[in-house]
Amino acid sequence: MALISKIRQKSGLLIVLIALGLGGFILMDIMDSKKTGGLMNSDSTLGKVNGNKIDYKEFGEMERVLYANSQADSYTKRFNIWNYFVENALVTEEANKLGLGVGKEEKNEVEFGNNLSNIILQRFQDQSTGQVNREQLAQIKQAIESNQLPKELKDFWFEQEKEVVKDRLQTKIISMVSKGIYTPTWMMEQNFLDMNQKVDFNYVKVTYDKVNDTEVKVTDEDLKAYLNEYKSQYKNVRESRKLGFVSFPVKASSADTAKIREELAKLIPDFQASTKDSSFVATNDGTIDEGYFPKSALGTIADSAFSHSNGSIVGPYYENGTIAIMKVLDRMVIADSVKSRHILIQAKTPADITTAQKTIDSLKTAIEKGTARFDSLATKFGQDATAAKGGDLGYAAPGRMVKEFNNLIFFKAEKGKLYTVRTQFGVHLVEVTDKKYGKNEMGLKFATVKRPIVPSDETVALTEDLARKFLEGNRTIESLTKEADKSGLRLELVPNVGENDFSLGQLGSNQTSRDIVKWMYDSKTRVGDVSPELYQYQDQALYYTNKFVIACLKGIQKAGIPDIADIKEDIEPVVKNLKKGEILKAKIKSKDLNAISSEFYAKVDTVKSVAFAQQFIQGLGNEPKVMAKAFGMEAGSVSDPIIGTGGVYVINVTNKPAPENQMMNNPAIRNSMSMSMKNQVKSRLLGAMKDKSEIKDYRSKFF
Repeated sequence: MALISKIRQKSGLLIVLIALGLGGFILMDIMDSKKTGGLMNSDSTLGKVNGNKIDYKEFGEMERVLYANSQADSYTKRFNIWNYFVENALVTEEANKLGLGVGKEEKNEVEFGNNLSNIILQRFQDQSTGQVNREQLAQIKQAIESNQLPKELKDFWFEQEKEVVKDRLQTKIISMVSKGIYTPTWMMEQNFLDMNQKVDFNYVKVTYDKVNDTEVKVTDEDLKAYLNEYKSQYKNVRESRKLGFVSFPVKASSADTAKIREELAKLIPDFQASTKDSSFVATNDGTIDEGYFPKSALGTIADSAFSHSNGSIVGPYYENGTIAIMKVLDRMVIADSVKSRHILIQAKTPADITTAQKTIDSLKTAIEKGTARFDSLATKFGQDATAAKGGDLGYAAPGRMVKEFNNLIFFKAEKGKLYTVRTQFGVHLVEVTDKKYGKNEMGLKFATVKRPIVPSDETVALTEDLARKFLEGNRTIESLTKEADKSGLRLELVPNVGENDFSLGQLGSNQTSRDIVKWMYDSKTRVGDVSPELYQYQDQALYYTNKFVIACLKGIQKAGIPDIADIKEDIEPVVKNLKKGEILKAKIKSKDLNAISSEFYAKVDTVKSVAFAQQFIQGLGNEPKVMAKAFGMEAGSVSDPIIGTGGVYVINVTNKPAPENQMMNNPAIRNSMSMSMKNQVKSRLLGAMKDKSEIKDYRSKFF
């Protein structure tokens, strides 16, 4: 009672304290929300394009409505949606400046008319015909006009219409730029020479390994001078980071493999005794193939399989990362080729398949009763190119037709009888008209039960324990690298990792990779840090843990010209080779290629009839300095030593015929060049617009 009395006396203070406490929780929630980009964040700006906001909620709505059923992973979907929003902002801005728009009639034309948008063509394509589904579009148009479009489809069409308008405006801008392209005469003539001026030359290549590494010292001044000369090649458009990681692969142990083999061996008695093989393999994750396979198709198990009688079990045996057992079901001689004819009724949907089957059944009945001929019905009803030939498919070797059709004509069908079969193309009425035998090769039909060789939970745990101890004992990149070398592991690198990236080289695209990127860009992470977390990756097909990864931040490259320290590892080998090139250049005194060949143990090679425009030359590789020198020389002359990419070269031009210049001013060449440049506008214009724009990207705060 005394406590309650005191609380009552101090009630005003209590209310203030409660308010402050609640305020603290709310403030913490807001701060956390801002930090994580949660829905409580009052600023839902995902990015800005020239000051125009990309809203998180609009972004999410498009992802929900348009990409809910997409087979692409969430990272790829969001990447595509981001590109749409950025490009839409740029296209809309430019269209407004140019006075471009898309009116109601034009919008109707690209959505339902004869000039359909590529977006409509892709999304409303009939998979069976490859053509746009006009009937579906007509139904949607009618529902829109009568205001009876279901909400889900209305939302879909609303979001899609934004894409359609953006695509139409983009097409107009690209068209305007393309029509402004003109190829001047001097450019046409130069292009003609680049393509048609040919040269032959002999060369000797002295490789850089002819100079010992101890003879060359690369200083920071050398690196700075090189970077200054080639800074445009190393300039970073965005800040990027370099990931270092040590991977601990999880591999099945011999005990794991033995256990899997034992499990399969226990199935053998029941498998052999089974009279319902299809049920047995279905229960035990096995398969029965309706085909018959020759020895050549069975690999290392072929001799053993063919030596077993029908009904017996082969194995357990190893096959492509699995342990398997096989039951020999049947054998037969396989025809070398089969001649057949068919009537195809195309069908994709269940309703279409039912209708097609009824049609095929009625055609089959008519032929069997003798009231109609196969070839006549094929010409009238067939829905593929063979209809014009009465359905004749000619002779086919095994495996040339789709699986269901192949199995029917080679292994089931008797000559002269009618059969029906369903394939990816629809429903077929089939008749085999001839079979040829020459090899008389025997084939086996079999059922198999397989188990993938995957690590057990114990093996995964042991690998995790090893990786975790390694992580705990190596908290700096120097220690991590040193211990990795001692343990036969390797510090692997992934350069140029962006803040919003979700793919990390061989580590792949997944949430774990995204988590590593987020750690790399955390404000607390410093160059040289090793992540406190051990990252776990899964096999995408079999869903077991296949590796543990220790990550470290190897470097940061700021936007613009990088610091020497950030790219030293990348450019030091190049600068070292350039210095070796100077040493070799000073040592090469002769202009006799054979003498140089003897002195440096390098062979003399020949290049024949190459054009200046060729980038890669067989044998020579990609050596632009060598090619430039060759085309600047006269026939019969020998060059001074040329420091190239792969070594130091000396070349002797042996032939340089003049091109036939009567074709130089041909209008066709001008048109071809102009068309080539116009075709590039579509792929490069948006990229150029992005480069010239101010794009702020805050996606990493949300995803």
